[in-house]
Amino acid sequence: MTGFLADFEISSEAGVLDNINVFYGLGVRCMGLTYNSRNFIGDGAGERVDGGLSNFGYAVVDRMNQLGMIINLSHASNKTALEAIEASNNPCALTHTVAGLSWYHKTRTDELLKALAEKGGVIGLETIPNAMIDRRKTVDQRKRQGIWDLLDHIEYAIDLMGINHVCIGTDIGYNRGNDKENRSARARRTNVPPDGRVWLGEPLGWEIPAIARQKPWSKTDPDWPYAEYFEGIYDPSEWPNITRGLVSRGYSDEEIRKIIGLNALKLIETVVG
Repeated sequence: MTGFLADFEISSEAGVLDNINVFYGLGVRCMGLTYNSRNFIGDGAGERVDGGLSNFGYAVVDRMNQLGMIINLSHASNKTALEAIEASNNPCALTHTVAGLSWYHKTRTDELLKALAEKGGVIGLETIPNAMIDRRKTVDQRKRQGIWDLLDHIEYAIDLMGINHVCIGTDIGYNRGNDKENRSARARRTNVPPDGRVWLGEPLGWEIPAIARQKPWSKTDPDWPYAEYFEGIYDPSEWPNITRGLVSRGYSDEEIRKIIGLNALKLIETVVG
């Protein structure tokens, strides 16, 4: 069985509060407060400074609560996200982001993850190369990335938040580069281990955008980015590898069901109905 929930990422909604009602009427049931840059609502995760939620932003949070829309804080700055969680009557979501092991611009502080869990919210951990790195590893170790990094972030988040607040939010365009020509080109790239695919599937690539090589994305880690590939979970056919990985880490069937779907479903039922 497959489910679909309309989510909306915005850069700005022109400061018109009733636009929220328009989006709701069009079927949107989950909406981000910001993208990476600042807007009328608050600061995004890519801004140099973090001013948090604006007065208009507080009104947006209240309106989304009234309508029954999930507040998505994936691209909001840490302060904006914290203030939105505090102001919201409903649990919020970080649908596609990373835990505190990374230097990525969307890396979330331990304080934020704990606050999110205390209000009943969830984090969805993504699988974009160089987002899910583990800063405890050496630079050479980071040059090869894969589902084991996702599992590390899952464990880190669960230790902070508890098993009921962690799920998966892959955040990647799966169909990019699946044609024969791009497969062949990627197969020739030297940073792909020739014999080390420990998970099913071919380690296809993800093109690192030019902005990812610029400040503020890489400001805290001069060696970033490290690799173009995230092994073992490039397209939906490889999603079962998440379950395999969780089994290998010792999670129970009940815990795995929560991580791969039930935690997200509970949030939707709580906020949207």
